[in-house]
Amino acid sequence: MKLQLLTWCIVGCICLGLVSSAFAVRRLDLSFQDDPRYLPYAFAPFYLAKDGPQRRWLTRAVEVLHVSHGPRDTAWLVFAHNPELTEDMTAQVYFAKLPQLETVSDNGLCLTLTDLYVVSDSKESRKAAVVLGYRSDSLFLMKLFPKPERRDSLYICSGKDATGDGFWRPKAYFIDTMDYDYDGRAELLFFVNTERDIGPRLLVCVDPTDMRIRWRRAVAAPVGSNALFDCRDRTSPGVIFVTQSPGNGIVDSVYDDHNSYLSRIDSSGKVVFARIMATNFQNAGLIRGWREGEFLVTHQIPLDTQATTGPPPDYCMYLSCIDGLGRVLESSKDTIPFVDCWLSDRNDEGTRDLYVAQKYGVVRILNQKLQVTAEGRSCCGIGFMRSLSSWENVGRAMALSVQGTTGAYNSDLKELARTESPYLDIIPVEYDSTGRLLTVLARGVNRAMVAHIERRGLWAFVRIAYLDYQYYILAVLFSLLVGFVVMNYYRSRTRRNLVLISQQKNELEKVHRALKEAQKTIIAQEKYRQAKDIAGGFAHEIRNALFPAEGALGRLATSQGPAAFSPEWVNKYGLKAKEAVGRALQLTRLISQYTKLESEYAPEAVCIASVVEDALNADGALIEQRGIAVRVSGEPGVAVECNRRQFYIVVNNLLLNGIDALADRPHPAITIEWHSDGSMIEFSLADNGCGIEEASQPRVFDTFYSTKPNTGTGLGLSMVKTIVELYGGSISLTSRVGEGTNVCAYLRIAGTNPHGE
Repeated sequence: MKLQLLTWCIVGCICLGLVSSAFAVRRLDLSFQDDPRYLPYAFAPFYLAKDGPQRRWLTRAVEVLHVSHGPRDTAWLVFAHNPELTEDMTAQVYFAKLPQLETVSDNGLCLTLTDLYVVSDSKESRKAAVVLGYRSDSLFLMKLFPKPERRDSLYICSGKDATGDGFWRPKAYFIDTMDYDYDGRAELLFFVNTERDIGPRLLVCVDPTDMRIRWRRAVAAPVGSNALFDCRDRTSPGVIFVTQSPGNGIVDSVYDDHNSYLSRIDSSGKVVFARIMATNFQNAGLIRGWREGEFLVTHQIPLDTQATTGPPPDYCMYLSCIDGLGRVLESSKDTIPFVDCWLSDRNDEGTRDLYVAQKYGVVRILNQKLQVTAEGRSCCGIGFMRSLSSWENVGRAMALSVQGTTGAYNSDLKELARTESPYLDIIPVEYDSTGRLLTVLARGVNRAMVAHIERRGLWAFVRIAYLDYQYYILAVLFSLLVGFVVMNYYRSRTRRNLVLISQQKNELEKVHRALKEAQKTIIAQEKYRQAKDIAGGFAHEIRNALFPAEGALGRLATSQGPAAFSPEWVNKYGLKAKEAVGRALQLTRLISQYTKLESEYAPEAVCIASVVEDALNADGALIEQRGIAVRVSGEPGVAVECNRRQFYIVVNNLLLNGIDALADRPHPAITIEWHSDGSMIEFSLADNGCGIEEASQPRVFDTFYSTKPNTGTGLGLSMVKTIVELYGGSISLTSRVGEGTNVCAYLRIAGTNPHGE
């Protein structure tokens, strides 16, 4: 009897241990790498678009038109951008083909774009790009094809300005395409969001093939760009979504933007139900569930409670599994607010786990019963972007946003690769013949990056470690070498020789210190000389500019007699004084512009032909007046790495110098040419003017040095040289008296910067 009792106790303990181990919560190690260079993979960008804050908000600047599976020349991308606020240009949408990003089609649109998307056209049996954009008080949807080029447009709605600037600026963005009504065509859904202006908040459903509006519904609470799904219900088709609660005070017959709603709309645009899920700026979330027609939702208020004034007394956050009719199938609650959640196959077993990211860095993994199977805590927040399948040696990966950075992670949230800048999404672009992911597109608001995925080997980490600690490594090696030499030296030499070496070492250190002091003295003297030359040149030019004003004012002060105060007399000398003061002010503005060149450093791709055309248009009247023949030669699509405004200063200064050199010359002519040698652009401007004396040529780029004593300021060519060298280029000048002058500048081709800036 005692033996049987002991046996049952042992069996019970074993069973209890198995059950407890089966339901044990595993700890996740969420320690993220501080230095992304030590990650096993790297994003190697070969295209970067970094637009500044001077452009209108564009949610998606790049979209993938076609993903390559195998051949690397079949991937297509669509690019869109708004012009800068100071540019008088149209918005651009162009199609490019990988791997060289060769532009296949370019479209100018007289709209301010807000979002870009890609849809399938069932009639054309190909994909097309669609954009949302507004003009004046109207919003339009446009569809564009690359080859042959074609565009279709559709009027969406209108709004009113409420800010007083005369424009209605909606933030319209695409949500998704889906065949939610099983008619064989995928519908396009997007949301028209109004923030400060007066206008509708609309959820719009469009047939992108026929470019017609299927339905549109006023939804005062904004719909998230990734929080709307089709219900997968053939008998009663519709879409289900959750809304945000910005609290702008916009209300319609169903929705109030002070609340977040779980809502369903049928195929005719009619609201089936709208249930309040959160209030007081607490937003809800929605993703697809484990089974067809089921969804997972995070909310603040129980779905069977219709609160209108605030959360219930037992404030907590809920995670529920619901069906397409909003009925709760499973539910759990927590006191820590949810940030994001997503499904992913963690163990590659064919069953997906639910990842839940919460505030304070808490991350949990749940099973289909909403039971926690693993959890961890990090020092930063985590947001999900999308799954990245077929990652080399990893299998399934995911794109996450972690503390303002964007990267790829495995199923245990171990970091694989990281981008240098934060993005809103990472999209696969190219796969090899085995299905391995090769190229991705990372995009954000007004920015994008196309990059290859590179695996770092052992030697790559050794090289990085050497670069980081090379001084320490060299110091150790040098110390070992010195120790070896000293050891052998002691074996073969006497103490007197060691004393002599010590004395020589001290002398060398003294000489080294003396050289360093001399170097500091020379640098200080050179800075003083440069400052003295600049101050002297500035004083000389200001004095020359203001001297006529002093003479004119003195003449007016000493004039006597009736004729001294006649209008003609006063206007004559007053005009001279005004011209002198104006020249002094112009000189001051040039100097101010000269001093700000480095602070305005902003490299971008600048089309040479466009800037040359702007400069010729600006100086066209003077060129025509003097009868100058201008010849322009160069590839129209070549772009240099520079700032457009600063490159315009270079071209315009060289052009004005050439025009001045052609005064009173027979058959005046200017030749502007540019060509590339692979990595650099050679840009030259030549004239057949009076030329420059050989003794003056070495100083033409010096500040305040001018060969035009009456009209020159000595700043034009100095600014040209400074700008060219600022962007990694060089400039030279050749001239012969009586034959003419040729100025040649070398600049980088756009996209060849070795630092990727």
